[in-house]
This record gives sequence, structure tokens and C-alpha cells, in this order.
Amino acid sequence: MDNEEEEYGYPLTPSLVYQEQQKDAKLMKLVRKHPEHYTIRTLEGADVITNKERRLLIPRSLQQRTIVWYHDYLQHPSMTR
Repeated sequence: MDNEEEEYGYPLTPSLVYQEQQKDAKLMKLVRKHPEHYTIRTLEGADVITNKERRLLIPRSLQQRTIVWYHDYLQHPSMTR
């Protein structure tokens, strides 16, 4: 856990996302199989894999804590909020 995460409780940094993307075998297999759908972009000085719509691909290992953080941080938002 880095200082930013400790201070704000935010579960992700671009460098952490990229590290975990590289460890996610299913994600990497998909990226290799369909490279036309993915690209590496620089976000806050770190490389990350995104789809062509520029959406960040959150690896499975980070999905649960990301969902929990957003749910708690945004105070249980509903579909209409």
C-alpha cells in the first residue's frame, strides 16, 4: 500500500493496475488474441491497458476492492444517482 492509498483509502493507482493486469492470465490472453481491441496508454505517468474506447481494464484481483471502495465512498449510490 502506498502513501496515497493510505491517506485517501483509494484502492487503485495506475502502476498497481498495470502490475495486476500483467498478472491476470485471462486478461493477457484476451489482449494477445485480439490486439486490435486493446492498447497501452499512459495514465498519470504509468502504462495501463485500455480498450479502444479508452476504458481502463480492471484486473480481477482488483475488482472487488474497487467496487467496495466506490460503493462506500459514493455512499451507496443507486442506479439513478
